Amino acid sequence: MAGAFSQIAKATLNGLAQVAFSDRPVSGLLVLAGFLSIEPWAAAGAFAGALFGALASSAFRTWNRVETTYGLAGANLAVIGASFAFLAPAALRPLTAILAVIICLGVEAGARRILQPLNLPVLSFPAVLALLLLAAFHKSLGQPFWAATGGLSADPI
Repeated sequence: MAGAFSQIAKATLNGLAQVAFSDRPVSGLLVLAGFLSIEPWAAAGAFAGALFGALASSAFRTWNRVETTYGLAGANLAVIGASFAFLAPAALRPLTAILAVIICLGVEAGARRILQPLNLPVLSFPAVLALLLLAAFHKSLGQPFWAATGGLSADPI
């Protein structure tokens, strides 16, 4: 049990580290500290995203063990989680967050199938695409997405 907890903790911290293109748990702590110093909700969201990625990858075997340990399964979800501290109107935030995770995981799975044979990384493409699609969704509802909490001054879509 302690070994499984240790592996998930390392994968979670490495998922946070991957946001800064690192693969060391201490870098994940520094990324978390950076988010925490700017916006505590961003830190909580990033941590929850990286943890969910690590747990889902372990449970559903969507990534191999090495990829999970190096945090690849949690990096995009950490970006999604951190983004929701600043984005999306509060009333729609839970629904939008769930949609973002589903879109991100679906795009990530498809992109990995295409890019892995070419030895190319997916990087943050799934998270960025999910956020842009959700911005378009909010715009269609007449809701601001990017400036929901005053974080960004203009809606690029």
